[in-house]
Amino acid sequence: MAFGMSHSSPTSRLEVLDVLDTIQAMSVRDSTLFLFIDIDNVYYCEDAKRLSDRIAADIAGVVTTQSQNWVPARMLVRLYGGWMCDGELTRMASRTLEATSRAHVFPFFCTDHYRTIVRGQIDLALEMLSLPGLLWQHTCSIQKGAPRLRTVARGTPKDCPTSKDACFISQMARFSQSKYSRCPHPGCTVMNVDAFQQLVQKMVDSLMICDLLYLAANPADNLAVAVATDDWDILPGLALAASSGLDVRWLRRNLSRMQTYDNALTQLGVRIATWG
Repeated sequence: MAFGMSHSSPTSRLEVLDVLDTIQAMSVRDSTLFLFIDIDNVYYCEDAKRLSDRIAADIAGVVTTQSQNWVPARMLVRLYGGWMCDGELTRMASRTLEATSRAHVFPFFCTDHYRTIVRGQIDLALEMLSLPGLLWQHTCSIQKGAPRLRTVARGTPKDCPTSKDACFISQMARFSQSKYSRCPHPGCTVMNVDAFQQLVQKMVDSLMICDLLYLAANPADNLAVAVATDDWDILPGLALAASSGLDVRWLRRNLSRMQTYDNALTQLGVRIATWG
């Protein structure tokens, strides 16, 4: 069987598949697995040492899962995140580069009956696969002011023993409504825009989807793509790539419950598995 996708028949129950399963009688020499990882989504606020350990363990887990059936000859890991702000590498990018330099994953010797050496590399996704000469230098931006906060109920939270004017939660909600709101503390003139700033990722999901659809538009035997994220923004891209014939796997952290689009995705051929 070629390493292409075969569409699953509709089922009333989600069929959870392992990451590298049911791949039989294929050419190991020619097989390639792309692994797309949404770093900020699956490894939130990790220091370099812990991030290195987790990346190495998770990549090894992808290779060894069901390795008696299939092992890729080559694994290309692309890490997506807010890597650049106004043309400069962000702190998160520097931390991730340090982590990947520590994570000595490849070459990976898979000790199944194939005894296959998996070669590969780990890269920050600074460019699209289809446009390798175009560097995206603004995937992270700094926005001044705290994000707008909304309380669960209007007014003072029901369990708050103080009045609305004295309630810290209500004060913060009001303070966040405008960048030019002033601190509620008597005599303080500090404004929201002067006190807080946010780091916001830009274009990250779009870059991942563009790479996914590029591979779907340029099909090849013995090629698969696994996408590690819990972010639903990627789901339309997974659906379109799978419907185009690409072997697509969605790796997510929690499979304890069925999610809204699971049946639709599995019917299109997307394989869903646990990440990490």
